[in-house]
Amino acid sequence: LNALMIVSGAFSIFRRTALIEVGGYCVDAVGEDMEIGLRMHRVFTDKKRAYRIVFVPDPICWTRAPETLRGLGAQRRRWQRGLADSLVRNRQLCMKQRYGRVGLVGYPFFSAGELLSPVVELVGYAVIVAAILLGAVSWQFSLGMLAIALMLSAITTMTALLLEARSFRRYSGQRSALILAMCAVLEAFGYRQLHVFWRVRGLVDYLRR
Repeated sequence: LNALMIVSGAFSIFRRTALIEVGGYCVDAVGEDMEIGLRMHRVFTDKKRAYRIVFVPDPICWTRAPETLRGLGAQRRRWQRGLADSLVRNRQLCMKQRYGRVGLVGYPFFSAGELLSPVVELVGYAVIVAAILLGAVSWQFSLGMLAIALMLSAITTMTALLLEARSFRRYSGQRSALILAMCAVLEAFGYRQLHVFWRVRGLVDYLRR
């Protein structure tokens, strides 16, 4: 779609001239890797310059990853603050036809699907529990719907893993495939909710400055 919104900071390469032309990295941005991508879309479109931000599916690069749950939580909170900050700084893109697919598809998708989705999910959990406790809905029906939702989530994750495994053949043997499939199911129980909590905290951090 030529609407790539973020290139991971640890795996990105930019033409130096292009980076300088849009003003370089924003030194006070939390998510400078996403902010620079959005700004490039905005500035080069305003200048009517032909450009492309492309994705290479198999980069080879070393990056530092969190090694503890506390470190992972801090990273995800920072990412969510960075996402909010980047979208607000480049809000001119939102639903503007002149920015094409970035403005009409990419920006709204990131706003709803990435920025606000953890809030919707967290509120959803609270509403479902409250409704069950108040007798407003059947707990059997609620559990059935939850099982369907978790199954669809697991199928989506496993499909993505299968596509990657067939395309790049990174995983060898049935054991690796089985472990990945188990993780796709298990991550929906506890791990996903923890991520939702961290991301909502990140949004609260951003709103509180």
